[in-house]
Amino acid sequence: MAPRLPKLTKVAKKPVGEEETVALVGTSPTAISNNSGYTSSRWLRLLAIILVGCLALFLWDSLEFDSDKTKGDTEAKLQTGNATTKTGSELPFATDTPDRGGEPKTAEETQKQTPAPTPKSPAPTPKPTPEPTNPPETPKPTNTPETPQPTPKPTSPPETPPPTEPPAADTVGRIPTNNYSPKCKQSCASAATKDDSSLLPKKLTDAKTMQERFREYRNQWIDRLKVDYGEEYYNDLFEPIINGTRQNVGQQLAFTDMNRLPRGDIDYYKNETRTKPGPAWGRMIRKWTLKLLQVQLGMLLAEGQQEEEQHGNNYYCLEECSSNRNMSTPDLYAKFIWANGGHSASAGHGNFHRESYTANLGRDLQPILKEIGLDFQVRNYAMGGTESGEEVALCFTSIFGKDIDSFTWDYGMTDGNEFHKIIMYIYGAARLALLDDDLSHPGNLRHRPSLMVLHTGDGMHPILEQFQNLGLTLLKMDMRYQKDKIMPVLPDMFGKTDAEIAALPPFIRYFKCQERVEAGDPGCDDNKFNMTLCPERTGRNTWHPGWRYHALMGHIMASTLLNVIDDSLQGMVAMEPTTKTESSKEKYDRIVAAIDKLDKEEAQDYENIFAAPVPEDFKRPFDEALWKGNRKEANKEAMKDIFDIDYLVKNFSFCHTGLLPAEIRYRGILTENFDQVGTIMDYNYEMGIMQSKVAAMEHPPDDSDVNATAFIDPHPGRDDQMLLLSIDKEYEFWCEEETMKDHKDHFFISSEQGWRKLVIPNNAESEYYKEFDATKSKGWFFACMASCDWDNCDNGDIRNSIVNETMNGGEFGHMQMELNGVPVTGLKCFNRCCALQHDDSDPAQSFRWTPNADGKYEFRSMISGATKYGFARFSSFVLL
Repeated sequence: MAPRLPKLTKVAKKPVGEEETVALVGTSPTAISNNSGYTSSRWLRLLAIILVGCLALFLWDSLEFDSDKTKGDTEAKLQTGNATTKTGSELPFATDTPDRGGEPKTAEETQKQTPAPTPKSPAPTPKPTPEPTNPPETPKPTNTPETPQPTPKPTSPPETPPPTEPPAADTVGRIPTNNYSPKCKQSCASAATKDDSSLLPKKLTDAKTMQERFREYRNQWIDRLKVDYGEEYYNDLFEPIINGTRQNVGQQLAFTDMNRLPRGDIDYYKNETRTKPGPAWGRMIRKWTLKLLQVQLGMLLAEGQQEEEQHGNNYYCLEECSSNRNMSTPDLYAKFIWANGGHSASAGHGNFHRESYTANLGRDLQPILKEIGLDFQVRNYAMGGTESGEEVALCFTSIFGKDIDSFTWDYGMTDGNEFHKIIMYIYGAARLALLDDDLSHPGNLRHRPSLMVLHTGDGMHPILEQFQNLGLTLLKMDMRYQKDKIMPVLPDMFGKTDAEIAALPPFIRYFKCQERVEAGDPGCDDNKFNMTLCPERTGRNTWHPGWRYHALMGHIMASTLLNVIDDSLQGMVAMEPTTKTESSKEKYDRIVAAIDKLDKEEAQDYENIFAAPVPEDFKRPFDEALWKGNRKEANKEAMKDIFDIDYLVKNFSFCHTGLLPAEIRYRGILTENFDQVGTIMDYNYEMGIMQSKVAAMEHPPDDSDVNATAFIDPHPGRDDQMLLLSIDKEYEFWCEEETMKDHKDHFFISSEQGWRKLVIPNNAESEYYKEFDATKSKGWFFACMASCDWDNCDNGDIRNSIVNETMNGGEFGHMQMELNGVPVTGLKCFNRCCALQHDDSDPAQSFRWTPNADGKYEFRSMISGATKYGFARFSSFVLL
């Protein structure tokens, strides 16, 4: 699908001749032809129209369209120096304007306000008008969740977009006409040429000023919450009175240090343990202090200091360059990536994608942090029906990326008490601290992601405490606080009149009925989900929370982070000298030194996670729950001296996965198709082939005249490869709004196809995931089977025969597999991931597969001996 150009003018750019034709049409050619001689006024009018057309062409030529193939985003830049504006496809929501959700619109309002459908690829969001520095008037209630412009979704993989034309040479690097002193003219002009928008007032590199600006915009956010929840309920929910003192819910109440979570106390809010400090809050402050110092460093570098040793006129001219700019909104100088991992409720199933708590968190923080120069991005990569281990943990970098700063765990409903899963998941995230690529800029810092744990009880506390003691930065959601202090303050609709209910604030109305959250009478069941659009969408069930709960959780998470950030800024204020005014060089050197100090402290903590032995308390859950099924005890005995838990959790793995959402898919790495890259909010990446297309060709109805034929991948060079398939029903293209964004895409083999193959890793994967070296690895190869809804697989799916280690699907066929030409003769499966085995006299060596000379494996498979149509679906292949 070709990229959609932003609607910056009424008509697309045309050649000069065509523009002139349009201009002439606008001057009524009939009238012109009827006059034998033109009057001077008519000539002047025609000349004016032509001049307007030329001016429009000039303005159009001043726009540059960049195609960033590594991220799949399109950016529009005004070459006169305005800041780059990211497109909607790169943001986690359809618009850059804060949308706080709220009551659904009526069907009539939706029909009136919903624009006509346009192609799915979203247009770039115009840079919003800078907010005033003075607090605005009290905002009006947000009675409805804004509905993004509905756009039709593709039903097949998009076409390869044509290359974006480079900007014209004469439009690049226009230098504003400012009056600089001779000494600073070249320095300031050079900085302006690079990015005029990044020259913001020097005073914003002052921590006190940054803190004041941050608090100003946080207060505006609080004012909006007071409208949405009403001031009374805002105070009860977000600034409650605890032990006679009003406290902020984000100040270690809803999310807190493991040390502050006593167990077994009836009224544990009065327990002195809750007042004792622990390491977690300080580590979170350190992480955000590092990020904000990076912002300040970026502000200084934007003035032209590109190297540490460059201490000449750039520093002297910093103030002059800045003072000649009237900047009201800063550019973005560093980014913070927040990744959410969880199950279907965490993904937001039943709601629109923009209504999830992750989307609410992003909408809360993005406008505030933008004002102090930080780009806060969220990735809601939760997936329905998944657990945090084993597959997701082994595929952590392929799914979430190598550049995340913080991640969440919200798998309580699917992991249950199988604690080995979160152990694998946390180690998988912590391994990012060992990577030397995809560093955080400016400053070239490694990513050492912090963790927030949601929706789990006390049983996991010992494991989380161990991770905290090892050095991990983490906060845990206090489930008792939610139960005892949050839900009771919500007013119950039961017993209220219709007028009383209607008078309640929108985010409170129908939140609780008959002492039940988002359930019961009168009206909580009916109003749980936003029903203004697509009422037939999937996921609207009892175990998925509605938009009110998601909004509240997002706001509470935002409140926690805003408190951390405020404490970080307070610490930065204390770092700055109070007895003298710093020169630009002194400030630069101080910031670099502070970054270096804090970075070394954080590095030491995370290095200890891998230097220390895996605690025995961590190994016990593996022994109890890793192996499953009828062969559980036999496999435990057979593998006890072969399967190394330390190696499993500490060492790099590589994952070739079809699951969505996943960075390996969006970046084009999985398919090596860099003409089709995108984000979770678009369909510009290469999509899978729809399952219905394959079924129609390979398994037509019995009463059909169509003969069954093997489906061949239409992409060039893939005629003998396993198919990457998508499940039609998971893509609700018929809905104007985005619903589910997680999909169980998989690699497909059927009894109709014969031998099919995959080369793992492919060349792009070898280049990007350099941390994994097959020649130095253990040589274990895992095939992870795709999950089935509620564990009920479709007729013909031989998954269960594979995970039960027989590979014999009876009438649906027998699975045959090879690695580099060596037959697979056995399997050892934990959950849905199976370690492939070959014949060897040494059982330990039978699991070791040797890569070819290129460090790759050619995996071949087929289903033979079927009397009925059979198939198998692999979600991921993992090398360890």
